Amino acid sequence: MNITETPGLKTSLSFLNKVKRKEPVNYSILCERWRRGYGMVSHYLRYCLGHGLIWIVSVWRNRRRYPSKEYDLTEKGSRLHDILYSIR
Repeated sequence: MNITETPGLKTSLSFLNKVKRKEPVNYSILCERWRRGYGMVSHYLRYCLGHGLIWIVSVWRNRRRYPSKEYDLTEKGSRLHDILYSIR
């Protein structure tokens, strides 16, 4: 993985903090609470899912094109959040 693909520590802490505060959290709540665009939230979701920092708690079908999902921190994500929060 390139260093340019790795999100910044401050932004990562902010994202993990939003997930931790409102667990489980869905995509639209993350966009609303974090005040970021859909593209940036999607990027962080993919990054965190790919590295095992968050996991999908539930998936349900609705009338929209894609199913709704709820996310929560994993043990690894919770430890990383605590480490980043302590060095902040």
